[in-house]
Amino acid sequence: MDLRHHATLLPPVRGADLLTATAGPNNDAISLWSVPTESRWIVTLQSTQESIRIHVDEPPPVSSEAKMLIQPLPDGEVLVAARDSAWKRSGPEQNAFVLNAHGAIVKTGYVGNDIRVFLSAPNGDTWLGYGDRGIYGSRKGRRGSLDPTQSGIVRINKELEIVERYKAASAEDFIDHCYDINVGLIDAYGYFYESFELVRLGHRLPRIWQPNVPGAKAFLIDGEACAFVGGYDGNSRPVGLREGFLSETGFELVKESEFWLPPSEDGNSGHPHHFVSRGPELHVFQGADWYRASMSEA
Repeated sequence: MDLRHHATLLPPVRGADLLTATAGPNNDAISLWSVPTESRWIVTLQSTQESIRIHVDEPPPVSSEAKMLIQPLPDGEVLVAARDSAWKRSGPEQNAFVLNAHGAIVKTGYVGNDIRVFLSAPNGDTWLGYGDRGIYGSRKGRRGSLDPTQSGIVRINKELEIVERYKAASAEDFIDHCYDINVGLIDAYGYFYESFELVRLGHRLPRIWQPNVPGAKAFLIDGEACAFVGGYDGNSRPVGLREGFLSETGFELVKESEFWLPPSEDGNSGHPHHFVSRGPELHVFQGADWYRASMSEA
């Protein structure tokens, strides 16, 4: 399985700055652009069939545009969120906004702090995974036991209501930091620190695997076939790509190989990698460059 350059995301107008780019449920690229000279946003959806633009003439109030997240919703709507939410006297800052196809805000809410994974499903629900700063900060701070951040992973609907919270079966299953969530066309899976378990989400009885693959950047699922990108072995040695299949409770390694990634913040480029796991499809965004890899090509 090789990572290849798929496309370059082009600014919709001259002078537009890319705030964030990611992949939706149909493996299309969705991007959020800021036009500083006009104080507005533009949302672009790039697929093989069409290219869609949504003009947001009155962007929602956010503390910083530097850490924005975006996902497509059914009926042409879009969910935009700020990764962090400041605490105010009135409570947590509203950091999630549903935009309709005309760019108007139709719903506003609070969806947690320190959001690390943000992926919508075909039915319009969205999975969110949180970082350790948010998880532990929400317990120590004033956000309360109902704060979604404390669960580590939650699922919300289009109304920004929580419809599912991850519940640890034991102390070993607790989420300290969400590394990745894979949201395919049917199932969703979570992968998190400290246990680095693989958990099937969205079921009354979540299934848990012990893959013994710590620190992976992303993982792919295709039936029983599974692949982990990045991470370490038992001797803390960096690993590129591990391919195998899920057994009854664990991960059976079949092949271990190098996995090329474009130079990141420590190399020639100043942009970090943004990994998006969609079933058997991997998307990597680095600035305006869109890379893809697929288990079907392995």
